[in-house]
Amino acid sequence: MQEDFVIEIGQKIRNARKKANIPIRTLANLSGLSPAAIQKIETNHMVPTIISLMKISRALGKKVSFFIQEEDNANRIVLIKREMRKRFYSEESKCLHEYVMGELEEGALEGGIFTAQPGGESGKTLNSHPGEEIILCLKGRIEVQFPEDKYRLETGDTLHFKSDIPHRWHNPGASESQIFWIYTQVSP
Repeated sequence: MQEDFVIEIGQKIRNARKKANIPIRTLANLSGLSPAAIQKIETNHMVPTIISLMKISRALGKKVSFFIQEEDNANRIVLIKREMRKRFYSEESKCLHEYVMGELEEGALEGGIFTAQPGGESGKTLNSHPGEEIILCLKGRIEVQFPEDKYRLETGDTLHFKSDIPHRWHNPGASESQIFWIYTQVSP
């Protein structure tokens, strides 16, 4: 899936970090990731999971789409043709990320279509952030775990929740799952 990398996320993270005059160690502390992970991501030796990218983007005061857009110009209306979607594959989460959102002027929504291989997941730990999320299962099954509940979504099911409730997702099935995931990205 190496050919699905259409941008260099790591370089954009490094540029944003340096522009904000934030050392790697400080970004690591702000994002909850290790300095080694930040360095690997910045040098394109590791592709971040969506959760890691969300943590980094919040720590830098950016939307996730900032790191996957080719252009940084803000617009009021953005058309994203299917072939224009920004894509990347994360070996760690076993998931292909396809972003369907454009960079809107003062936009608060993020989202995309995520295709998870069997065993694919957002990570082992529950994560939380300000905002809300909507997950629509397009194909297969996906489980979303909260501290006290677990929800299994099958094709056509939707889950809407406050993102400040710690959560994680994974594909428990033997076949590929696909979700359409929309969330608000609240900057610090």
